[in-house]
Amino acid sequence: MKRMAVIFGMVLLAGFLAISVSKRKRHAADDDVQSGPQISAQHKNEIRRFWEVYRRATGFMRQGAWQEAAADYRQALSIDPGHEDSLYYLGNVMFELNQYDDAVSMWRQLIEVNPLSTRAHIQLGAVHSCGAQGAPFDLEIAEREFQRAHSINKEETGPVLKLGEVYLLKGQREQALTYFATAMQTNAKSIEAQYLTGYLEWQRGDRQAAQRALQQAARLSQAKLSAAAPTREGDTRTPGGGPILTEGASRRSFFARHWMALKTWERAEVSVPMMEAEYKKLDQQLSLLIKDAE
Repeated sequence: MKRMAVIFGMVLLAGFLAISVSKRKRHAADDDVQSGPQISAQHKNEIRRFWEVYRRATGFMRQGAWQEAAADYRQALSIDPGHEDSLYYLGNVMFELNQYDDAVSMWRQLIEVNPLSTRAHIQLGAVHSCGAQGAPFDLEIAEREFQRAHSINKEETGPVLKLGEVYLLKGQREQALTYFATAMQTNAKSIEAQYLTGYLEWQRGDRQAAQRALQQAARLSQAKLSAAAPTREGDTRTPGGGPILTEGASRRSFFARHWMALKTWERAEVSVPMMEAEYKKLDQQLSLLIKDAE
């Protein structure tokens, strides 16, 4: 009998506790319902305001209205300081305005928010190796940032190509050739890798290999030009085919204007004299860049 009484008492206690917990949950839910609409409305207004400003900033950027875009991206970041796209695009905009320190600052902040941001590391590498007047030129930083981007995403061709550029600028030709070859294994239609491989072959005296590589780069460029859709008003692509919204500093490499110019050639057939003239011009301008950086 005593045992039965104890069991019966325990059942009653468990039932009482369950009822108490259920009541507390209902009271908490009632409190949430009462306070929820006020918080939700305020939060919704903030979200709505953020996206209005962000979309307006992106519209200005598409138009090349850099000052207006910068102002709106800063306003968006005042609402959400950790928004990755706003940090990234504001960095791109500041680069377009030649305000390189501010561009670097934005991409650094993006890495603080997301250390695995490949695009931020690529932009930091690009700004330190592009050779633009007034931009920081530090190939050690550029190499480190491109290596970091490559370690994060080994399937992306961009960091591999950029590492090839950095080693070319550093005079490490064999390493540069290795990276360009790796880039072409991933993307056989890489105009840049073909063009710069041709230059390196020309540098070491293999005129036939240089001509073949430049020939292939020219053919790829002409084929890409033929396949490209007509430019539309409001298009966000650069003359070289890269989207302004995603590439930013990385499209303004020292070498870009050289291989992008292949699309203006009247024909894709490359003679030895054409190859000689093309790579001599590149070599002279590269020597000036290195001299100015010393």
